[in-house]
Parts: sequence; structure tokens; C-alpha cells
Amino acid sequence: TIRKILGDTTAPDFSTTLSAEYSYQLTNMIDFIAAYTLTGEKSEDLNLTHSLSILFVYYIVNKLNFTNTISLTKTPEGKKPALTFQTGLTYRIR
Repeated sequence: TIRKILGDTTAPDFSTTLSAEYSYQLTNMIDFIAAYTLTGEKSEDLNLTHSLSILFVYYIVNKLNFTNTISLTKTPEGKKPALTFQTGLTYRIR
């Protein structure tokens, strides 16, 4: 994805995102997903952000998903990498 915002002086000159994802079904109720995202923004300098995420998706019955995500994100130079943990519950209405 490449984006360019016209007429906004505070927005970066351009922004681009590249992502890759690998998923593997561990059991019929558990999925493993590894995702990598590279984001680049150019205003005066080029700033690159790398993000690696590991997800486990648990399918509880047919309409309920429980998700655990751990992510490591490295932002532009001079900042420490950020480690985050997220958990979510999704109910599908049909």
C-alpha cells in the first residue's frame, strides 16, 4: 500500500506498508499466525518501522473467537523496541 496525502503540510510526503503473514492450523480449534509488517514514512527523512506479531486464535464454538497476540515493534532509530500483549474476544453475529 502506498499513500500520499495532498494539501496537508503535517502529513508525511508518502507512506508505504509491506506485510507478510504465515498461518498454520495447529488443531481444528487453534490457529497459529506469524505476521511481519514494514512501514515506511518519508517527510524529511525516511522512517522505517518493523513489527513482528505472533497470534494464537482459539475457536470456541462456531461463533466465538479468543485471540492472544504478542508483538515486537522497532520504530525509527533512537527509540527502544516496544513489546505489547493483546487479548481479544470476538462474537460473530449471523
